[in-house]
Amino acid sequence: MMMKNKEKPMQQSKSLQIIIIITLVTATALAMAVFSALNYYREYRSAQDRLRAGLETISQQISSGISQPLYTKNIEGMNRVIASFMQNKILYGVVVNDRHQTVASITRDKNWQIVPAQEVIFSAELFHQRSPLFYAGKKIGSVDVYITTRFLREDLQQDLLTKSVYYFFFIFILVLLLFILLRQTVIKPIKRIEEYALQAGAMDVDDKVYMPYAKLPREMNNLKLVIEKMVERNNARYAELRSSQMALRETEAKYRGIFDNANEGIFQIAPDGRMLTANPALARILGYSSVDELLKTYEHPPPNIYTSPVTITEMLVSIKKHGYVKDIEYVARRKDNTPLTTLVDAYVIRDEKGKVRYYEGMLRDITERKRLDELRIAKESAEKTTQSKNEFLASISHEIRTPLNAIIGFSGLALKNEPASKLKNYLQTISSSARNLLLLINDILDFSKIEAEHLEMESLRFRLRDIIHQTADMVSLKAQKKDIQMNVSIGQNVPDHLIGDPLRLSQVLLNLVNNAVKFTSQGYVTIRVDALQITDQSCRIRFSIEDTGIGMTEEHLSKLFKPFSQADSSITRRFGGTGLGLAISKHLVELMGGRIHVESQPGQGSFFYFTIDFLRYQPEQEPAGSSGDESADDASGLRSIEGARILLVEDNVINQQLAVEILKDIGLDVETAKDGKTALESLEKSQYDLILMDVQLPVMSGLEATAQIRKMNHLNDIPIVAMTADDTLRIKKECLAVGMNDYITKPLDMRRLTFVLIKWLSSRPHHQRQKSEAPERQKEDTPPMTDFPDLLQGIDLAEGLDRLQGNQHLYLKLLTTFRDHYAAVEDEIEQMIRTENYTAMASKAHALKGAAANLSLLDVARCASGLEKTAQKGTIEEMQSALLNFRDKMAVVRLSIQRLPDFCTESRNNGLPEKTWNRDALISLMSNLYTSLKSNDLRAASFFDRLKQQMKDPEYDEDMKHLDQTVTNLDFGSAQDILNHLAEKMNIVLGGKEN
Repeated sequence: MMMKNKEKPMQQSKSLQIIIIITLVTATALAMAVFSALNYYREYRSAQDRLRAGLETISQQISSGISQPLYTKNIEGMNRVIASFMQNKILYGVVVNDRHQTVASITRDKNWQIVPAQEVIFSAELFHQRSPLFYAGKKIGSVDVYITTRFLREDLQQDLLTKSVYYFFFIFILVLLLFILLRQTVIKPIKRIEEYALQAGAMDVDDKVYMPYAKLPREMNNLKLVIEKMVERNNARYAELRSSQMALRETEAKYRGIFDNANEGIFQIAPDGRMLTANPALARILGYSSVDELLKTYEHPPPNIYTSPVTITEMLVSIKKHGYVKDIEYVARRKDNTPLTTLVDAYVIRDEKGKVRYYEGMLRDITERKRLDELRIAKESAEKTTQSKNEFLASISHEIRTPLNAIIGFSGLALKNEPASKLKNYLQTISSSARNLLLLINDILDFSKIEAEHLEMESLRFRLRDIIHQTADMVSLKAQKKDIQMNVSIGQNVPDHLIGDPLRLSQVLLNLVNNAVKFTSQGYVTIRVDALQITDQSCRIRFSIEDTGIGMTEEHLSKLFKPFSQADSSITRRFGGTGLGLAISKHLVELMGGRIHVESQPGQGSFFYFTIDFLRYQPEQEPAGSSGDESADDASGLRSIEGARILLVEDNVINQQLAVEILKDIGLDVETAKDGKTALESLEKSQYDLILMDVQLPVMSGLEATAQIRKMNHLNDIPIVAMTADDTLRIKKECLAVGMNDYITKPLDMRRLTFVLIKWLSSRPHHQRQKSEAPERQKEDTPPMTDFPDLLQGIDLAEGLDRLQGNQHLYLKLLTTFRDHYAAVEDEIEQMIRTENYTAMASKAHALKGAAANLSLLDVARCASGLEKTAQKGTIEEMQSALLNFRDKMAVVRLSIQRLPDFCTESRNNGLPEKTWNRDALISLMSNLYTSLKSNDLRAASFFDRLKQQMKDPEYDEDMKHLDQTVTNLDFGSAQDILNHLAEKMNIVLGGKEN
């Protein structure tokens, strides 16, 4: 039995090498053949896919190129486009059809030359795609594109032939090497150790195997020893392996838990785009139900699965260059084809030869974070836009108000001179249009403040019946002209003394009543006020406005309170208006805690009503003379405060002088202090009835001084009124927070100032000076300056005189003081910029701004404000630019102030005979008149009136008479000829130069 066992291997060994060689060669050849066939099939399919992708690209390009020529019937141009694409040898044919017929058909002949197609193009070797043609959003035809697989097969066959030669050569070398190697290392030794191997294979791991004695070559003995040692080592390694496997399973379980439970998507992707590994988080992020579904989808990823091939390419380039990419923002696609924004970290894994094996990394879904960031950015942008818009509206309103005030003021002055009827009509139209424009600007500003939530409601005492009757009085004239009956009905139980915002209430009522009158042609308009609830401390009032006007439909009512809209576009044409009034009224009512409603039917009038809650107060608690309407013309109120002692705390000389003159003019006893510290010293020495306190003061600010005053028991109840050029809500709150009672803004408004003084002084006993201390106040009875100009560059004379109640002498004095006080202010500011003393610069600019605004030097005030802002947060270049603008405006104002006394001859000469005419003034007036006549400017009448006052030489009376007639009749062409003749007689060249 043992012999048989030993002989059998010996018999088999005789043919072993042949069997091994034949088997090896056969298997290798078969494997090579199968591999070659599969490789050829894969390459062929891949090439077909690329060809189809190329077909789609070429089809899109041809569609884009021929759409316009086909639409414009440019067949020749279309054929040129097709011919340029046919330079690509794989393009076999192109057929273009419009909506009715075949327009072009090109193919190739047997020699592969481009020829017109004579029949339908068809072949099994062709790939075909039909694409619609669009132009200007309309389908205009289609294009069929054919590409051939002829060159594909040729290329693949050539490649297959080359590879086949290589494969067979490789098989031959491999078989030869294997034969030699097997013979020397396997076949011969295996005969020697076969029995030993069989025994070793049959033993347990812990047993030892010994080869039977045999005379073996030295190599076989060494091999036997090596095998024995290998067995021993394998046994030891097997034991170690079992231990390592246990540890590995534990480690794998640990990291598998991290991998499976991670919130970030983890992946491994092959260079060809196949996903090799993914964790559940990645499947969840991409919208797949399982990892298997995700891997199956990405096994052959469709072309559109990557939304941004460019980003993918950039990532691959960066990975190849740096080995990794981090925080790359990429838009991926979920299973349902919806996009999501992700952040990708990826690393490249290479083999030992440096070839890319795969990419691994993490993916985080940041879609929600991105959306929140975009919302935040959009919100910040909207806030900045709103802020810019509000700043622009505030700035532009100031710019528009200035010329509007001039237009309204000067048209009013011109109407007082009883002009000709035609000119009077023109001036009345100008004045009415300017006032309407001013109302529009106020509406736009109110709406802007409402949008920005900057509109604050006041809480003041007022008499309700005064508001109602004032509203009715303001509209009654308009109603009378239309023969409309104006009715007012106030319930007997309606309280009269309320606390709220009378200005905004009046604005809403006036808006609604104006609308009622505007849209009513006959019948009546009724204002009705009813009390719904009344307690000792509060009441609920309903206001309603009813009219018999045109009424509105349901559709009109639905958009009634929207800004910049009216019930119908025809209403704007018939009645005018911007559509802002009702939108503003709605917001104002809501800010006051109410809701506005409307009921209306076409042809049956409209009924507007709203309800607001007010606090009540007892009449005896109201300061005498204060009715809430800020009327500065209440003679009894002024008498009640005459002789009161005022401490004016103001550091600016110009502002101080202006305020002193105004206060003295209404009968008040005024003392001044230049800063908060000086004010405290004055309060220790004397008693005062009220303190007017500037907020920004040197040494000690107005806020600090007020805080100190409120700590003094004997001064705890003295009224302190803030004076500030900063009209922001923040400053107002700060003033009230430190103990101030009220505030007025600069430039000083005479009516507001008088109202505030009456409000806080009329009910208080006055501290009179000792008679010996009281200065004698003498009211100068100075005649007005008849030659005081209407216009002067850089100075709003009308506004300035209005602030001083028409006191021309005082205005001239203050302007001269301003000019002298700030004679070198530009050089001072420039020195501050050089020495980087920006705090002093801001303080100087702030003082300048207030003084200039009080004197109606609007351009200077605006430039000073710009200097103040740049000193606070601007660059040196911005400061220098602002200073340059300020220099220009100051130069203009200085020149105007210097010229002003030349106009005021009556004041200077005190009624003495003056010279016949001032030549320089005449040249300027005649030049201005000439320019106005040439441009048909109605200001020509104003310039001519001033020229008549200057021109008192009898020699030119006849010319002036003719000129007067032509200007009055608005015959500006003839007036221009007469003015030219007069200038020649006086040896004057119009424009300011003499011959």
